[in-house]
Amino acid sequence: MSAIQLRAIGLILCAAVVFGTGGWLTSAGRPYGVALQTVHKLVALAAVIIIAVTVYEPMSIGAVSTGESIVIWVAGLLVIASFASGAVVSASDSAPRWVLRLHRVAPWFAGVLAAVGVYITAGRV
Repeated sequence: MSAIQLRAIGLILCAAVVFGTGGWLTSAGRPYGVALQTVHKLVALAAVIIIAVTVYEPMSIGAVSTGESIVIWVAGLLVIASFASGAVVSASDSAPRWVLRLHRVAPWFAGVLAAVGVYITAGRV
């Protein structure tokens, strides 16, 4: 298997674990289990690292168009919003409703845009 195929499989597995543990955390409610929450956070971080490694080189050599760059940057901003809202949700006893909604919606959009970003940069190096 090529490196990009292994990264794609890794991202699919990461997404399954992150969304699965996120659903589990939501249904279990507070207090969140430390082990489950840690797995959720670390696997999400691993996915971000895989995405960053995949899109960094094509972007650094200018192998992507402006529109493609915008898709990748918006995905990155959504990932930051997901991490920040997740931190607020896990740290506060009663997070604002909009933060909860943001944390439930932003990862889906980030995932879709990140998948598009990986797809468009996969064969560019």
